[in-house]
Amino acid sequence: CVWSEATPGKAIGNNNVMDLQNTNLESCKQICKDLYYCKSIDWKPLINKRSLNAENDEDGTLQSFKNFEWYRKDCENSDCKLV
Repeated sequence: CVWSEATPGKAIGNNNVMDLQNTNLESCKQICKDLYYCKSIDWKPLINKRSLNAENDEDGTLQSFKNFEWYRKDCENSDCKLV
């Protein structure tokens, strides 16, 4: 899977499937990649908190959240396919 660049000031609200703390961004991306239902990550760098989401911007709504960054997982054109 490939990841989008960070979208600053945005997050998917109300669809977190797992919260991770004290995990670096690369580890969080790997965890999300391994979970078929994980489609994106919300990251709040100030407190080093990440949330895995079961939605992306196609089936959820990106909302404004101060101090957040949002990352989308894209498996369409890679060897990692969602089933």
